Amino acid sequence: MKKTIPQDAADFIVAYLFANEGEDRPELVGKSIYDFSPAFVAGVESFCSGFREFCEWRGVEIPHTERSLGGNVYFSLSGHGVGFWDDSETAHLQPELVEYSGNKYRFESMEICENEAGELDLGYIPSKIESYREKQFTVAPWSSAFLPKI
Repeated sequence: MKKTIPQDAADFIVAYLFANEGEDRPELVGKSIYDFSPAFVAGVESFCSGFREFCEWRGVEIPHTERSLGGNVYFSLSGHGVGFWDDSETAHLQPELVEYSGNKYRFESMEICENEAGELDLGYIPSKIESYREKQFTVAPWSSAFLPKI
């Protein structure tokens, strides 16, 4: 039985795999969203759902488009040249995402590798992975993202 992965997290991971698998990353070829660790998926879901909550709190509409929120979150913060900003329906979300994230290239250098259990996760030494995962996917509530828009 395959595990259930929330849509935003699944779309984020699909975008990551699309952008990174190939000759330079043979360890990702043939991998799917189901090959990622539950902790990694939870981190991605927390980041994406937090962005949805942030937009709701700020009164910013997230339009229903054919392009996924999770995929756009990854592409918009990874420097791949596409994302919310390249579609007139979602361009208004780009500055909101950057403010929420605190770093417009937050996922640019995100490295994934197999962990000791054979699951894909952030590529850090096992004793440090939880703190790095938290740093990668947590937005500090004291950041400018949670101050009222002026």
